Amino acid sequence: MNLIPVTFQLTKLADNFGAEIELKTRGAEWTVIGSEGDESLGFSCNETILNEARPVSIQSVELTKTALSIMTGAGASQEPITVTAVLCVPSDIKLIEADCTINDGARVFVRFGSGAVIEWGAGRNSGSLPSETPNLRFIRLAIGGWTTGRSVAVEVTESGSESFQWAMGQGMRGDAPFSISASNGGGVQVGRIAFSPRAIMLYSCGDGAGWGSNEVSDLLIETYIERIHPGGTSAQSNFGRIGLSAKCDPGITVIAQIPGQRPKSLTSAPRDFYLG
Repeated sequence: MNLIPVTFQLTKLADNFGAEIELKTRGAEWTVIGSEGDESLGFSCNETILNEARPVSIQSVELTKTALSIMTGAGASQEPITVTAVLCVPSDIKLIEADCTINDGARVFVRFGSGAVIEWGAGRNSGSLPSETPNLRFIRLAIGGWTTGRSVAVEVTESGSESFQWAMGQGMRGDAPFSISASNGGGVQVGRIAFSPRAIMLYSCGDGAGWGSNEVSDLLIETYIERIHPGGTSAQSNFGRIGLSAKCDPGITVIAQIPGQRPKSLTSAPRDFYLG
């Protein structure tokens, strides 16, 4: 059996509405237990990487072996609802089918593991489970308090005998992207980006030209981490744990999240993440 972390984001749900996502693939079940040695992988509701403290109107959330059910409250449509869970599937299953019960105008965005985000609608839906590239894992970084004259460096460290680095592409094929965006949908106020095997470094504009002197925004980075053999080639064995740390100017915060896992704030001391 394979354990696949799944992230759902539901937007524009109607007030006092019972939304449901019901699995229809035989042999596939939800579980609240993560991979062996990974205490951070499991079920969560709105423990998202951005705006962690935002209020969301939910009356109840229920997870059974085959269904995720959410009963919204008043004002539910004002904020998206993000749910993570773990899908337990036989190794021969490559496609998941599910029925969605949502109101008109609502949208459901789904990510299986480190795969691409897909959108599901009302009725029957399907999604392919990603064929995990053994040497790459997807990660999201949220940088809060970004403003004029600031810098931040997010570093990856070795864990035990394993070695890791940031990845801009999957070997020579280059299909593992690096992206950066502003959480408010505006322009990315970054003067310089430096990308090395062990560190991602960002520098904002120092003079504030074209940017209000007191304006503060949040940035979202999506990229990959690659496991490396001692000889410098890409490794093909299972991942273990990595360490992530952040060196920030005053007022800057960094939160990291592996798909399906709870987000963690980064400090100058490395924090462990389990990659599976």
